[in-house]
Amino acid sequence: MTALKDLLPVGWSNHAFTEFTPGAMYYPPMDCIIYLREDTSYRADRVDQFMTILWHPHDDRAVGVKIKGGRYLFERVRAILAPLGHKLGDDQFLPLMSALQLAMTVHGGEAVTTKAETIRIKQQKRRTELYRQALEVVGDATIDTRQLALAS
Repeated sequence: MTALKDLLPVGWSNHAFTEFTPGAMYYPPMDCIIYLREDTSYRADRVDQFMTILWHPHDDRAVGVKIKGGRYLFERVRAILAPLGHKLGDDQFLPLMSALQLAMTVHGGEAVTTKAETIRIKQQKRRTELYRQALEVVGDATIDTRQLALAS
């Protein structure tokens, strides 16, 4: 397996790159937090409008999580706290994102990726069983190939 730091162009200094440690980072231009537990590329599987699971490029295991909409979450927290007399200013947005980064790094990201792997394994087993049942139902049935011509 090639690490991302090994892909640097010849002549680039490698001393600025430290060893990878699992962690989360807020990316302001994309307004998202990305948690990665492995130093690898990934493929993405969107769960809903906020969360995307990041899968290993070749293996069926989660390597990270992307949580979108940090600004929206901040506005929701602000709306919830306002009637209670608490006011969050824009200067508190980045500290909140930092707190979410820390939460994802400490335990949240690992928990989400582990749960995603468990769910995917269950789905794969279920899909395999459904295909087995479908093959059992079909048995050695045949279809007249002239009917296939109607599909075009």
